Formats: sequence, structure tokens, C-alpha cells
Amino acid sequence: FKMRQIGCCLISFQANGGDGSGDTTDEEIEYRDRIVDFEIGFQHAVVCSPKQCYVYDLYHLNNPITVDLKFIVSFVAMSATNFALVTRTQGVLIYSYDGRNLSLIDVNCTLSSGGFSRNHISMSNDYVAFVDPQDKTVSSLIIVVDLMATLQE
Repeated sequence: FKMRQIGCCLISFQANGGDGSGDTTDEEIEYRDRIVDFEIGFQHAVVCSPKQCYVYDLYHLNNPITVDLKFIVSFVAMSATNFALVTRTQGVLIYSYDGRNLSLIDVNCTLSSGGFSRNHISMSNDYVAFVDPQDKTVSSLIIVVDLMATLQE
């Protein structure tokens, strides 16, 4: 007898057409593995299981971008043009919404300390900032990474 976990995620959003009418779309998506974390924003949904990350365009839910993972994701952070997969072993991996790995930011010294959470990371289109979870003063800003500079390297 084998037990199989199935995780489900119900995504519902309302899109307003140019004429002011609103269409509501409900999609039920089933996963073979359990869901570790998910975020919805910037017209995208990012859903992570232990083995894969699924990136959905909210207007085309039937065609997700699938990224195979070799690490466990702690949580997801999003910006308008890209998203970050935060792990305890690999650091912070920055991906575009089309599934391209843009950058790897090694901040393991910060992540290995117990209290690192989504409240300690902030993303914009060009920058990622981290705050030390042990000392939340302004002087404890650990690192600000210019994503455009890392893409050109």
C-alpha cells in the first residue's frame, strides 16, 4: 500500500476588460507533490513543490513554465520583472518569469541563522536587499545586490 500526497491550489482572479465588465476565472490545479510555498502578484503565480517550481501567467494558467529544483525552497519573493527562490543551502536564486536563471546570490551566512524570513528580503526590478534577522537596525543592512550588474557578468 503506497500513500500519495496530492496538493491542490485554487487560483481565482478577476480581470476587467476595457469595457469595465469583469470576468472571473477559476482554475483548479493539482500537483503530485506537496506545495512548499507560493506567491501571487505582478500578474504571475509562482508555486513551489520540493522538486519543481511552476510559474503561471495569470492570463494563461494552462501553460506554466516548469523549473526543476535540486534544492528545497524556503520561500518565494517577487518583483515586477523577476522572482527569487530563497533556500537555506543554495542562497537566493533569481529567475525571470520565463524560467531563466538570472543570478545566484550567496548569502548563506544570513540564511543559516534561524530567523530569516520573507520579512528580511526586499526586491525591485533592479535590486535585492537583505536585512540581518538578528539586528534589525538600519546599520545591519547586509547586502544590496544590483541585478543588472550581475546579469552583465
